[in-house]
Amino acid sequence: EAKRQLAGWKVMKNAAAQPDGSLLYIHVISPVVPDADYSILNIVYDAFKDPAEQKAFYDSYRGALKAPLFVIQGPMTSDFSK
Repeated sequence: EAKRQLAGWKVMKNAAAQPDGSLLYIHVISPVVPDADYSILNIVYDAFKDPAEQKAFYDSYRGALKAPLFVIQGPMTSDFSK
């Protein structure tokens, strides 16, 4: 299932820093795998079984977040690739 999820997952880094200096990364997932779990921690913990590696990732990931994550959902309004 992870390979199916990753096939439609793109990450973009905003070209300019935010006013407070932080960097913004945008995850675009299309198509979404129905009923799949897209939680970053669950995906990483599924791939890395060693508790020490899991904790190291968690500590790194937690320290990288400046603000809570949020989800933007909605229908496609324009597809210029067609």
